[in-house]
Amino acid sequence: MGVPIITKTSSSLPETQVARATVKQCWDFIISDLKAAETILNGKSWTGATDKYKVGGWGVKAFLGKVYVYTQDWTNAKTYLADVVTNSGKSLVPFDTYKTMFNAQNEFNSESLIELNLNIDMTYRGTSDLSMGSSIGMVIAPTYVGTNGGQAASAWSNVFPHAKNIARFGFNLGHYFPAGTATANIANVDKSYITKSVAARANKTVDPRLWVSCLQPYVDSMIVLGVKQPISHYLDISEIDMEAWSFRKYINLAGTEGEVNMANGDNILWLRLADIYLLYAETLTHTGDNATALEYINKVRRRAYGYAVNTASAVDYKTLTDQTSAPDAVLKNDPLKYERWAELFGEGHWWFDVCRWKIGDKEAAYYQRVRGGAIQWEPTDYAQPIPINEITSNTSMKQNPGY
Repeated sequence: MGVPIITKTSSSLPETQVARATVKQCWDFIISDLKAAETILNGKSWTGATDKYKVGGWGVKAFLGKVYVYTQDWTNAKTYLADVVTNSGKSLVPFDTYKTMFNAQNEFNSESLIELNLNIDMTYRGTSDLSMGSSIGMVIAPTYVGTNGGQAASAWSNVFPHAKNIARFGFNLGHYFPAGTATANIANVDKSYITKSVAARANKTVDPRLWVSCLQPYVDSMIVLGVKQPISHYLDISEIDMEAWSFRKYINLAGTEGEVNMANGDNILWLRLADIYLLYAETLTHTGDNATALEYINKVRRRAYGYAVNTASAVDYKTLTDQTSAPDAVLKNDPLKYERWAELFGEGHWWFDVCRWKIGDKEAAYYQRVRGGAIQWEPTDYAQPIPINEITSNTSMKQNPGY
């Protein structure tokens, strides 16, 4: 079952009682909408200061290519993605641009295809629908070292990267507290851990995207009321053996979220060329061109390590089953999946990949537990429950199986 498809404003209660369409009907509707947009925006590119946030022709084509990948229409996917790759004029930005483009810097750059324009708004709080910013930074706000040497929240600080994510990037340098540490305080941090971590970042022996995506406790810093403060391990984590870093993408690097009225102004890069390169590579594996697929996977990887995108490098994968930085069975020998995971980490894409590849059970087995306890995976978990208010207000609405 898909969602109800409603194409006009209802003028009566009976008109709101719409049954769920099939998944195929939903995809067909999305495609028809995008095809109409493709016609309207054909050849249209927005570059002016007051227009650059608008969706252009290449953004629509890129989205169509992505939809065709999701529906496994490999012929159309190849046509659209190849067109974007070859003719859009887009290019991957250098690493130094890439590492800050999620933090209100280098916006609308050569890699961006569709970008949601947000601004710090001191008129309305970010929690208001009148604000021109978002509250994403409030939820994922880092934790820093407070005046007592312990943890201090920079905002709501509700969510942090799972410890298993840190390992997937290839980080295996131990823990910031020595074994047997009784008090989780900056004074008890293992100094050798800091030395090893700084060296790993400089020498790129760990995937550099770890530090693009995350802030490392007691190594990285953030600005609080104009003063640089060390990042601490995440709030409310008492387990000494658990890595508890903070998210870095889509947070305010120049201060706390409260200082900017909860109105995070970091543009959301909804669709960018690295995503398209990896979707194109996936499409090529389904259309008989593994060699070119591998090259586009390597283009993304080269940028991550600071190499020229179009020239073979020391970090290139040699095959589509080459070893990656990940230690787990899902990603260890699957460069395509690993690169999608690492490159787009923290941008809200991975769950959709998990669903379309049907690897939810394997992911649950890898992550094992969250703060609430052990992960219990069921095949019906790919679809979330329909809220009871939706079922009450629409008598034609059916609940998903398993709920």
